[in-house]
Amino acid sequence: MIMGTSRFLAKKGRAWSPRHCWICPGRTRIWWENLLNGVSPEHEWKTNFRMSRANFMVLCDELRPYIEKQTTQMRQPISVQMQVGITLY
Repeated sequence: MIMGTSRFLAKKGRAWSPRHCWICPGRTRIWWENLLNGVSPEHEWKTNFRMSRANFMVLCDELRPYIEKQTTQMRQPISVQMQVGITLY
């Protein structure tokens, strides 16, 4: 085995096989920003979140007082839209 590659291998039965990705390819922060800013087509909202963009925004507005976090010195909070999007996805 090549040194340094063992962390990328997972034992499967008796043989070692490459690990699978934990993140689905194509689902990056850029994907989310394109979806939120309207660059992606409308049908992607229904495919990914099972509701229209308008209903998604209404849901975010209704949940905002309960799930919105404050900015601290440590880090920026995750936006309400991203929290709802992750939950529905």
